[in-house]
Amino acid sequence: MECFIVEESDIDQVAGTLTLRGDEARHAVRVLRISEGEHLVATTLRGTCYKAICQKSGQPSKNEWVCECTIDEMLPEHNESRTDVRLIQGITQQQSKLEEIVEKATEMGIASISPIFTKRTEKRTITRERLERIIRSGCKQSHRARMPVLSDAMSLEESLDRSRSEGRSIVILHESAPWSDALAKFLPKDRAAKVTLIVGPEGGFDEGEVLLARKFGAIVASLGPRRLRAETAAIMAVSVTMGLSQLLNAN
Repeated sequence: MECFIVEESDIDQVAGTLTLRGDEARHAVRVLRISEGEHLVATTLRGTCYKAICQKSGQPSKNEWVCECTIDEMLPEHNESRTDVRLIQGITQQQSKLEEIVEKATEMGIASISPIFTKRTEKRTITRERLERIIRSGCKQSHRARMPVLSDAMSLEESLDRSRSEGRSIVILHESAPWSDALAKFLPKDRAAKVTLIVGPEGGFDEGEVLLARKFGAIVASLGPRRLRAETAAIMAVSVTMGLSQLLNAN
């Protein structure tokens, strides 16, 4: 089933109906040709998904597309992990690499993303609007009930301070860590844990930044013997963490 974003104001819990409007309705009706009797998923991106059945679709006025549906099933926190994982990611030189990281992390279930500038980053800003569109698309792709929180770009120290104040387990990925100190070894086994993963930009972190992270309580972990690109390291770190979370939540 395809997934669409529905505004909470367009949901009638009493009547058991919801209506897709705007670009979401246009994509459903004009592009995907969803018609009466077809099933779909609608997400509020604020904690709830709905399985729904299209009852009426079309373009009642020149610039307005609608897809009217009946709610078949309400799915609170659908496809959301109990483990709260934040990715602190060094801003990459190429915007496309950061976009790939954000997209894949969203699809895998990350709860929040904090872009940071470091000694080896050439950029100190992000294209927020573009990244938010990618996050929304990733939520639709993976049928998520919540949209990950995207922070403004900040320094490594600011991001560390924020994670420590929230009582998070902090893990920084760095090539200086021995192979025996694998990421999975340090991930908390509590289903409801709060975890922060820190991945550097191209070139990684220097030793001073690793030392700074240690001062904030971070553990330095390895992703293995191979030297990885920034985007590969980020996707691998999130994959390992979310994979463990899935196993914990399944038991």
